[in-house]
Amino acid sequence: MRKTIIMHTFNIYHMRTKTLLTAFFMMFMGMTVCAQKENTRSNFIKKIDDTILKYKKTKVDTDYVDIPERDFMLTLKFREAFQTYDMEFPILLSEMELPDPYPMILPSNTPNNRFIQTNLNTVKSSAQIGFDWHGLAVSIPLPINNSFAKAYSLASNGSTFGFTVRYRTVEKPKGTVNNAFLQTCEEVGERLNDLKERQEKGLPLMENHAPVRIQKSDVIPENWDLRTVYADAYYVLNNKRFSMPAARTGRLIQKRSVGSAFVMANYNQSRLHMYRMLNFTEEVFRHDQFSIGAGYGYNWAINGGKLLFSISVIPMFSLVNRETHSGWDDPDDVYMQTDPEDDGLWEAYDKHFYDAATYGRDSKFTINGFVRGGINYNIGRSLLNLSCDYRQYLFRSCTGMEVTNREIDLTLKYGYRF
Repeated sequence: MRKTIIMHTFNIYHMRTKTLLTAFFMMFMGMTVCAQKENTRSNFIKKIDDTILKYKKTKVDTDYVDIPERDFMLTLKFREAFQTYDMEFPILLSEMELPDPYPMILPSNTPNNRFIQTNLNTVKSSAQIGFDWHGLAVSIPLPINNSFAKAYSLASNGSTFGFTVRYRTVEKPKGTVNNAFLQTCEEVGERLNDLKERQEKGLPLMENHAPVRIQKSDVIPENWDLRTVYADAYYVLNNKRFSMPAARTGRLIQKRSVGSAFVMANYNQSRLHMYRMLNFTEEVFRHDQFSIGAGYGYNWAINGGKLLFSISVIPMFSLVNRETHSGWDDPDDVYMQTDPEDDGLWEAYDKHFYDAATYGRDSKFTINGFVRGGINYNIGRSLLNLSCDYRQYLFRSCTGMEVTNREIDLTLKYGYRF
């Protein structure tokens, strides 16, 4: 009996041991197969990297440009965006003779006050994380603060050709508005009420042509926002020796100092959205511009490119320059209601076409300008980059509308190659 129990116990232990050994063996084989697959996948990616790397090295002079063996770069950016967006447009008045007693009370500076100005002037901070593989880069915003500006970008930076596409929002910006015509109309309304009171009291009517003092007022930040779409494409003439990626992203290393001319095409779209600011409940001023230009860039390399100073300047000539305006009224919005008995200046003033937007017509030729400067410092696999970009977009119409859009981006970037 005791012998039977011992044999039964031994058989159970033997079966469990065999099962565990079988499980460990299958796990080991599975890990081996996964490792082989991973190695196969890694070898496949490495072959692609090596092929691309060999091809890229044939396109540059390696005495001037170094292409790092590690083709992946993780980037972290912190940006201060300085944005000014100034707009001025005249009031379109129909030709009509004002009834009495308006000629007696019109301010002397009324002809000069037929305009509206808005001035957006703000600074926004943002943070981005990005990934670069062989010059193809993607950046997305980090959710640090909801009041910060947000930017998304896609870029391809090659030695010969490259492009950038970026979408950015500037929410709750600071600024001022100067509705000179509205202030003039309000002053005329007060003078009209004074005349009516004098008339009711039997007092003599007196003329009043004193000029109106026009004042700017601060805009409530929540009442407007600015959204921009930016796209450019460049072609470098001295692409064997001059590295545009070294200047723009720091992905490549400029080993020796050299300069080059380059050509660029650019498209810029800005949408200034307003809420209860002028004469509509909501309205959008949209500016589309396409321009081309030729410029020059220079890379000053120190210590074999470990330290690099770069600068580029390019004037841009507008080929397409279009300003459009659209607005919507909310019938339940008390802000938009006016006195239906007012048959004075408002009768000569078309509230729903008060701007001088061209809608693709009558825009003047303008010259814009881009300037970029940067400093790169390479430490092994790491890259430290500080850059400053200045862009100016102008719009001028034959009807008198003017838009001046200026952007300054100060960017600090850290990149790690792996």
